[in-house]
Amino acid sequence: MTTAVCFSGQHDALARDIAREVGVVIDVEAGDEYRPSTLSESLADLLVRIEGAARRTEPRGVIVQGDTTTALAGALVGFYRALPIFHVEAGLRTTDPLRPFPEEMNRRLLSRVATVHFAPTETARDHLLAEGVPASSIELTGNTIVDALARFLPEPATHANEAKSGRSIVVVTLHRRENLAAADGVARAVTSLAERDDVEVIWIRHPNPTNAAALARLDGSRVVVLEPQPYRAFLSLLARARVVMTDSGGLQEEAPALGVPVVVLRNETDRPEAVRSGNALVVGADPGAIVRACSELLDDAGAHRARSRRDHPFGDGHAATRIVARIERHFANT
Repeated sequence: MTTAVCFSGQHDALARDIAREVGVVIDVEAGDEYRPSTLSESLADLLVRIEGAARRTEPRGVIVQGDTTTALAGALVGFYRALPIFHVEAGLRTTDPLRPFPEEMNRRLLSRVATVHFAPTETARDHLLAEGVPASSIELTGNTIVDALARFLPEPATHANEAKSGRSIVVVTLHRRENLAAADGVARAVTSLAERDDVEVIWIRHPNPTNAAALARLDGSRVVVLEPQPYRAFLSLLARARVVMTDSGGLQEEAPALGVPVVVLRNETDRPEAVRSGNALVVGADPGAIVRACSELLDDAGAHRARSRRDHPFGDGHAATRIVARIERHFANT
């Protein structure tokens, strides 16, 4: 079985940099420069681009990962071409179809057209079963993000949660569309925490309006703002953090694997396993709640220790092996 990686152009420079770093070769370019505008225009544009790529390569199946607009477009192209669709990271859910927006609805729609659903956790599998997805089409795999950690950070992270200055590191990321209105409050909370003499707050920039709105308020503060980091460099920074504040789903999986507590800047998480294991605390975007949660983890060694366990449910580092085996079985039987 051979594969061809199709690149949609979404987050162009950032995605290309990561692909080069981790050794992913882009085989097919889906058209010219990607210029997103509205979500509807983006989806329409991606459908045309990916259909053109499929016409050039004539694939026997389509693999999509996650819940992006690119993933939804790829799955729809596969469906319209009557191809089997393999959905990696299937079954993640919140109770609100608008949170995260539009990713929650993207993945619900993906589950309606997917042929095989690769569920990263038992909770994700249960969501699919509750929606009527046949058990025979679901494969419990773990999450590929844990595979990546095992590959690019092979040794257990040994860190003192400190910057070179001796101060505790707090890493911040923010990019969800539903946090656009709340970005100012998050920035106020982060700015307040950065005033502590024992803390170094590092905000990783993300190229979208939510991030830009928050970053504008950080001017003149003690917050260190960094451009998107190479993957290995980011993992190294994450491993040294005492606390991570984020609305990212992936970070809610990576940080527990590294023993770093997560303050979730959302009202609801699609990674409830991290909350149940004690690694994550959902606080939303209220500035006071953010400061209280982060301060407790900075000041209370017992509270920090309780949320730093590496006993997490997101995988054992062999998700990709299980995914490949199931895809090979599918084609062997058809």
